[in-house]
Amino acid sequence: IWTSSSKGEPIDVPKLFEPSSTQGLKVKDENQEKFDKNIKPDHPLPVLFNKPETNKSDFDSNTNISDFDFELPSNLIAQKPISPRDNSKLLLINNNKLIDRKFFDLPDLLKKNDLIICNNTKVLASKLFGKRNTTSIQITLHKKNSDKSWLAFSKPAKKINVGDEIEFENFKAKILEKLDYGEIRILFDCDNEELIERISKVGRMPLPPYIKRSKEEKKLDRINYQTIFANKIGAVAAPTAGLHFTESIIN
Repeated sequence: IWTSSSKGEPIDVPKLFEPSSTQGLKVKDENQEKFDKNIKPDHPLPVLFNKPETNKSDFDSNTNISDFDFELPSNLIAQKPISPRDNSKLLLINNNKLIDRKFFDLPDLLKKNDLIICNNTKVLASKLFGKRNTTSIQITLHKKNSDKSWLAFSKPAKKINVGDEIEFENFKAKILEKLDYGEIRILFDCDNEELIERISKVGRMPLPPYIKRSKEEKKLDRINYQTIFANKIGAVAAPTAGLHFTESIIN
């Protein structure tokens, strides 16, 4: 196994577990006897590391968010869902064997008394596009605080301030608080069912930014990114495992 440190230096992970390791790792006493006898199993021993003494300030000053970036090749990102839905891939793990199947095989794989729990939440079209004066602002709702207040992520976050109003097509929202990493707390000028109805009318489905869409495809997203049993509005992301079910599989 090979990985990389934050400085880009390769780390030989199995070597960390060898008795001759000089990388400063300390093992628990219960494993020490095996190391002293230089017993080298087929696989590395499960070493229990002592938890380092750190505090929040150390973490903040030494950690860069970019250390967690990784490259996802664009050719491996499906831009459209497969049709029909149940033609998607299904990985069967049976007696430690990995078997490639299709999702429409699921009914044949189930046994008597097996239990399937379906998430029947309906996805809210929670990506909204509005204006602060002449500046275009995009917000993505992610948590409801009250009948009128939501937490959201804003873009661009630097263009808005506490007290600003964002105008959408048929309603407004006031910025109550700016939090970290582009998160904001907002207050709408309507509430409850009226608010949900207005958001649903003008909002877009909250797809990741690497999913590219034409205007017509955005309309289809309202169908493709809902499960066939969705009926309770409120989710801010699609329950993706359920998207593969079709009426024939349910039947």
